[in-house]
Amino acid sequence: MNNLKVIFVNWTAPFFHKNDAQGYNRMKMFDLPDDEYDIVDYELVIQELAVRNAKKYVGVTKLYTDNVGYEFYKKKGMLGLWDEVDTDVLETFNKEYSYIEPGRFWTTGKSIVMGKEPVPYLFLDLDFIVRCEIPSWVWNYDLVHTQWEIQRGEFFVFENQINRIGGIEDFNQNMFIPNTSFIFMNSEALRDDYLRRHLDIITREYEYIPEWLWLIADQGILGYAIRKLNAKVESIENNIYMSYSESHTLGDAPAPGKALFWLKDPNRIDHVENLNYEHVWFNKHALKLNEEYRKYKVDEYKKEIGKFNKKII
Repeated sequence: MNNLKVIFVNWTAPFFHKNDAQGYNRMKMFDLPDDEYDIVDYELVIQELAVRNAKKYVGVTKLYTDNVGYEFYKKKGMLGLWDEVDTDVLETFNKEYSYIEPGRFWTTGKSIVMGKEPVPYLFLDLDFIVRCEIPSWVWNYDLVHTQWEIQRGEFFVFENQINRIGGIEDFNQNMFIPNTSFIFMNSEALRDDYLRRHLDIITREYEYIPEWLWLIADQGILGYAIRKLNAKVESIENNIYMSYSESHTLGDAPAPGKALFWLKDPNRIDHVENLNYEHVWFNKHALKLNEEYRKYKVDEYKKEIGKFNKKII
């Protein structure tokens, strides 16, 4: 699919509500200034590599951002990374939905864009680095995402918690949910249902917005829409990700009932072709807190960028 458009999203509104943020999203921004939008330098390196590789291996690249994001990338001399830049979609959303909570629904900009972009398209997170051409089998599906996930800990949500916020259509507390860092969308019906469900959640009135709700509004509802429409869906990863594994505490040590980081997905077709990629999200915590590791990885990314031998316009 030579004319496939690859879209990236940077919605800056959550930055200005970072005191409402939770978890890693709060940690990554706590030492940045309050009055002027900014991104830590190493994340800019990751973004540059992600976009350059997408252009090399996939096709035309497009950035959706708002006016603040546009001026930020302009100041950094990075606008030329993308073939197209759009500020209208997110600026219009900012005006029409100024009452929502960006600090809690911090991935909403991404969901809005995914719900409006003409299909087919490929959405990539700004920390998702592809390192080969997209496997040809991908084009045969309504939707292809990164991996299925098993939610645990505070992100496992019971039906009585959902009922307290007014319910969610087709909610199923036990099903896997799709990760949305890589999304090939090839169904208008699925795209439109996803956007409708997302808007339903973020526009409600809440006394308190729990952290797990942003994840349902981003990823969970896509799974419910897939099942309702009986969409033809596949994942890039042939393993299921399990949040809160015991790998960080037990390492490689054997232990009865050890919760692994990845579990083999028995339902996935083992395609001959697969995607070579790096989703930096899994290492973001270490990049933030471990200076030695951060230097090692940033030097690695910069060397990879240097192979392009072309400066940003």
